[in-house]
Amino acid sequence: MILGKTEIEKLIQEKNVIEDYDNRLSQNNPAKINLRLGRKCYLSSNDEKSITDLSEGESVLIKPNDIFLYQTLEKVNMPNNIAGHTSLKMRHNAHGLLMSNQTQVDPGYSNYLFGMLYNLSDKCIELKYGESIITLELYQTKNATATPYSGDMGTKSFDEFCTRRTGSSLGNMSTRIDSQVAETKSLSSYVKNSTEKNERHLNFLMTIVGIATLAIVIISIVIAIIAVKPDAEVARLSEKIEHQQQIIDGLEGRINELEHSIFLIETEEN
Repeated sequence: MILGKTEIEKLIQEKNVIEDYDNRLSQNNPAKINLRLGRKCYLSSNDEKSITDLSEGESVLIKPNDIFLYQTLEKVNMPNNIAGHTSLKMRHNAHGLLMSNQTQVDPGYSNYLFGMLYNLSDKCIELKYGESIITLELYQTKNATATPYSGDMGTKSFDEFCTRRTGSSLGNMSTRIDSQVAETKSLSSYVKNSTEKNERHLNFLMTIVGIATLAIVIISIVIAIIAVKPDAEVARLSEKIEHQQQIIDGLEGRINELEHSIFLIETEEN
């Protein structure tokens, strides 16, 4: 039989089922009480794999794919005829936290409660010290006095509970994927920068080649002009020389005619 709020509060007063009980823990809960996040917790993403000690006003950030081990702020003392059952509060479920199992608290168990949560979402989830994280339902056993709990969890501390610091395989995989993505982006950026740099170099070389080609064309034209100009000058000078030669030939012919005339005149006089 599940106990209601009145029975739970009576048990707390008579049997000290919840040590340092706060009435707000059962507020708006007709058949269960809230248990809060205690001082000690562990995150699998913690590189040092150390236990975190929280104090008033502090919080812990649970990353995606992170395993979170916790200890409750309240210590429970179960009577020999009462069993408990813990569940994760619905609002934490809605944010993407997953409880590894729905833990049974056996009759006669006396200690803090330990549990494991997993962040199944793609966002970080913050939990504050003293924040309600799980609920505890109480059941009365059929036998007046059931066999009390005798396991070692009744005497373990959180440090002993966390002897083996569990890691998250999905978290490690996600980290490797993020690393590969970052490396791919870096390589893509390098290729892009190299391509842009090569394009700038190619454009620069093409400009140099264009300038060199233009210079070669200009030089060729200048050489052609220089090569053609002397031929024209020589031709002009040749024509002038030929003309002067004709004048000289004409004068020589005239001189010959005068010499012949003088010879005839002298012959007649003799």
